[in-house]
Amino acid sequence: MHGVEMKKPKNIMTSEEYRVLMAKKSVKKKPKQKQKRQKTKATIIPMHTWEAFFLPVPIPEFEFSNRKFRFDYAFPNVKLAVEIEGGAYARTIKCHSCGQVVKVKSKKGGLVPFRFGGGHNGSRFESDREKYNLAIELGWVVLRYKPQAIDYCQIKTVYENLGGFI
Repeated sequence: MHGVEMKKPKNIMTSEEYRVLMAKKSVKKKPKQKQKRQKTKATIIPMHTWEAFFLPVPIPEFEFSNRKFRFDYAFPNVKLAVEIEGGAYARTIKCHSCGQVVKVKSKKGGLVPFRFGGGHNGSRFESDREKYNLAIELGWVVLRYKPQAIDYCQIKTVYENLGGFI
């Protein structure tokens, strides 16, 4: 072994290489900046769905106060709001006839019904409660539904009872 130079195997690193590698990993990264909460998009209910129940098409993402609160859907002529509770997915499938989002791809790859609105955490719950109380104070009627259980017949009845003509 004297006079013979030993070659280092390719998959083994020296102690000096290891120290350099660990020094690079321990470099402090900049702290992540807090991301601004994204505004939720309006519940996407195709226009023909409203028309199938003989309802006028409501205004999506209707801003009803100077505090920039918005309803998912609103009929401002009778002060009726429709709120859809739940979280939204990003991977969407559009209706072939009208182009509206109707299904989404789940993280596992399957198709699931589109879910609407912004998910709820503590601060969002408080904000929604504040929004609903302000809406009532301003004379609005707010109907709240889960995405799977929107009662269009009830919306139509309340719309007519509030003086809306179809």
